[in-house]
Amino acid sequence: MWPCLSYSFQRKYRQIADGLPLERYVNDFVNGRLNSASWGTWGENVASCVWTRGKKANFLLLRFEDMTQDTRSGLAHVAELLSLSVTDDLIDRAIINCSAERMRQLEKLEENQWAATRKHRKDIPL
Repeated sequence: MWPCLSYSFQRKYRQIADGLPLERYVNDFVNGRLNSASWGTWGENVASCVWTRGKKANFLLLRFEDMTQDTRSGLAHVAELLSLSVTDDLIDRAIINCSAERMRQLEKLEENQWAATRKHRKDIPL
């Protein structure tokens, strides 16, 4: 999942060419041949999360796959880590307001208001 999302993101922000085959991108992505001065390789990102955790009890490693499989439980873990008292209704509203569909609506509505999205390609939705 990570490589596919990153492929779309990097095309949208003009960091890779449109013609780069997805299979090559995934291979390069997973094997550390794609690098960004801003965030490094996929392996560096994963390693930084694992290293940061160490033996700290107040670190939550929450994978994208975990959140898509059981969003409610993932948000409950985040709230617990942050010592937030939340209701089921609040979690339901967060899930609705942060859905991919809602984020796409907001991106379209506000794409020219933010420095991070002003210059990105408008023809590739995230």
